[in-house]
Amino acid sequence: MGTPALEETLDELGIPCTWFIEASEDPNRNTPELFTETVARIAKRSRDEIGLHIHWRRRNQDDDLTYETTDADWVRAQLSHGVKQLCAHGARPESFRGGSFLHVEQLPGILAQLSFRNDSTLLWNRCHRLNGARSGLRRESFWGRAAGGLRRCLGALPKPYFTDHRSVEHSGSSSILEFPVFYNILDIPTARHGWLHRSVLRRATASPQPVFLSLFFHIDELTLSSSAAGGAMARDPEAVRHFRATLKALREREDSVFVTVREARRLLEAEIL
Repeated sequence: MGTPALEETLDELGIPCTWFIEASEDPNRNTPELFTETVARIAKRSRDEIGLHIHWRRRNQDDDLTYETTDADWVRAQLSHGVKQLCAHGARPESFRGGSFLHVEQLPGILAQLSFRNDSTLLWNRCHRLNGARSGLRRESFWGRAAGGLRRCLGALPKPYFTDHRSVEHSGSSSILEFPVFYNILDIPTARHGWLHRSVLRRATASPQPVFLSLFFHIDELTLSSSAAGGAMARDPEAVRHFRATLKALREREDSVFVTVREARRLLEAEIL
């Protein structure tokens, strides 16, 4: 239900989108097989781009689900599987986003080996880390969260950069171009994120160079959470309204233009390579 709502909004406003579609060895999370017709339809949208999205969930010896971010061979196998799944449904991904913005060791080098060109796993200026049990995100300290909030509100805006071969958090000489993510577009109506959004736009407008503002959201956020427990899914009219209004306001700015991640790289290459 969320996907048609997104498609309708994008088509109405004439806005391109990069769809990061999850393709997993877990059959319950393998979107191309679960929603074959939907993925094939998205792949035919000439204005848009399909990228790969993977949540690094792995069953351990006790059959418990944990997250795996250090086993390079296993990570490579997940990415290879995802590429094959999307290719079989009409889309060869060249952009990637890791699930939960988790830091994965050696990710840029593995992506490059598999002919990816772009990554977008950095949230503002860093990735998330796992807790000791590797069952979820490590909780950041109050002071760490406060410092991060200040950087977002007052610091320099993140810029795309070529990563190090071992980590997306560091610049280097790899062929992978990192596009840091700023925030969730559906959070903007809240007071704190609304202020941050306005602050980012002011700083972007004042910049002498183009600023690539990467926004994200999850497709289920356009549906009503109460409909997930059983029965038919339903759109969330208020979420769709907020989503459309934010996109429309950005599109109507004279100083902004929407591009996919792939197109953003092309524009950057024309300037810096």
